[in-house]
Amino acid sequence: MAYTTAHVPLQAPDFLIDRYHERYLELGFEGLHRTRFEAQKKLGIIPQDAPYPERTSNPLLRAWSETDDEEKRLQARTMATYSAMMESQDYHIGMLLNYLKETGELDNTLIICTPDNGPEGTDFRGDLSNAAFTKWARAAFSQKFEDIGRGNSMVFLGTDWAGVANGSLQWWKWFIGEGGIRVPLIVVPPKNTAFDRPGEMTDEYAFVKELPMTILDYAGVDHPKTEFKGRKITPPSGVSLRPFLAGEALTPRTEEEWVAFEPFGNSYVVAGDYKAMRVRPGMYGDGTWHLYDIKNDPGETRPLEGDQPERLEKMIAIYERYAREKGIVPVADDWNPWRDT
Repeated sequence: MAYTTAHVPLQAPDFLIDRYHERYLELGFEGLHRTRFEAQKKLGIIPQDAPYPERTSNPLLRAWSETDDEEKRLQARTMATYSAMMESQDYHIGMLLNYLKETGELDNTLIICTPDNGPEGTDFRGDLSNAAFTKWARAAFSQKFEDIGRGNSMVFLGTDWAGVANGSLQWWKWFIGEGGIRVPLIVVPPKNTAFDRPGEMTDEYAFVKELPMTILDYAGVDHPKTEFKGRKITPPSGVSLRPFLAGEALTPRTEEEWVAFEPFGNSYVVAGDYKAMRVRPGMYGDGTWHLYDIKNDPGETRPLEGDQPERLEKMIAIYERYAREKGIVPVADDWNPWRDT
């Protein structure tokens, strides 16, 4: 079941938007960011000693004090619409679960719930805007305050709120900071299957490619691996989550079952609890590889390459081998997808 995600356009019922507007107007960017960070600690989503990722370290984010009163109202209404969309989605997922229960199918259903990656930081202003798109959107849709969230409007969450929405994580969609690639995952196996982790919250790493393998596993279907109906196919790189959910494995993946990825010429590798990453200057990085412990420092505030150079060297070698095998095409260090397209 695919729901409209809270990206573009942001649209939701007025009565839900109204629930959040005054709260976000009061808190502003910094207030809501700190509130979410502390809430994530209280709920056990991040370690109690996880360092706070200061907003001032990001060159694209503004302070709430840099906006005038009218923009504050518009910004608060936009963020309220974002939250209203998610509340509406929660409600309708609940209706779906109720239907499965009423029809007697709930216990026979594998439930997997996960969102798209990262809040949408594209904007109508600033570095992450596109002049042609902004001109079209402003001509084709209402820009009135009272229309924000309605069908005749088009608004983004925008850069400043994207830097808020993740709380403990930095960056957002398009970027390879944890805020752009880490998402929650909820899994409830069918009843009467081995399940050793009901109600458990874990920060163990899993990749999206695990999902099809997990579905096949619970369905009792063996993946054909390298050949299907006489055709050669690429073997899957995902692993089933079933052994982890059943308590038969301590982690979904071992450190040797690393994950490598490359979006927009930026590079990262995750192996166990560690992540090595390189962000090009064209996307506001320094072009240098850095190493982080993303379990204990999900905000990527404490680079470890000085303390663990051997680990970083090993992970860079993994990525370089991956890039050669997959034919990754190098991207110019100064290329910017908003400015140069």
